[in-house]
Amino acid sequence: MTKTVDESVEAFNDKVSQVHQLMDFDQEIIQLAISGLERCEKWFVKQGITNTYVRPTKQLRALKAIRDHESVTKKYSTMHNQCLVLLVSHFESSLEDLFRCSLIIALKSGSCKCDAKTEIPLQLRKVAESGFDLNEHICDAIINNSKTSFQAMQSTHRTFTTYLGCEMATDADVNNIIVGQGIRHALVHGGGKVDDRLLNQVRKAFPRTVLESMTLGERIQLVPEHIRTIGVSMSAYFSTLSKQLCVIFENSSDDVAENGGKETE
Repeated sequence: MTKTVDESVEAFNDKVSQVHQLMDFDQEIIQLAISGLERCEKWFVKQGITNTYVRPTKQLRALKAIRDHESVTKKYSTMHNQCLVLLVSHFESSLEDLFRCSLIIALKSGSCKCDAKTEIPLQLRKVAESGFDLNEHICDAIINNSKTSFQAMQSTHRTFTTYLGCEMATDADVNNIIVGQGIRHALVHGGGKVDDRLLNQVRKAFPRTVLESMTLGERIQLVPEHIRTIGVSMSAYFSTLSKQLCVIFENSSDDVAENGGKETE
């Protein structure tokens, strides 16, 4: 079942929230344990018990060190890095969902910007199985086209502009996303270090508010704030993109109404 524009945006925001929860899960567990031990510690104090062998003072100190000490925090970088990989994967798949549902709306309303000469391969068997409803199959054919991609912002903008007439500006949020996509590639394919490909990808990505300076060869060690910043930018981008798409669809509906129900060319 194809999602609506609003459902696609809501589904992505839920995925961003899930990544943030995953990133903070260990801290929540540690804080839960600390809170329990602090209650025990207060009880012992209230009872006048001073024996350090039975009071949880040392355990509290150890847990707080795990929570707060910078040397321990750095060991979480692998988990944080993988949270960024997951976040970017969610972003790319959600963009495809949003494009799919938007393209179906555009095909039905006649607002699709496809070139009249565009050739789309279709499998007759699948078309027949769908009751000859071509919209889903046209979407599949376009998405599977080698020129359609959501793995980089340049190709994403080109796809939404080419087929839906939706042009997005490049701002700080887009530049933050470009950084996230570049880091994701370096983590998965570049050994987790800043390489030439990453530096070239983000060289023009200014202004931005995340990782404004990177050095060739340095190991990528993300912290939660990096991931939250990129996630906020992704959600903001989704919101702006969906609003622009809805305006395009509303204008298309108005044009059809003004022409007595006939689609405008």
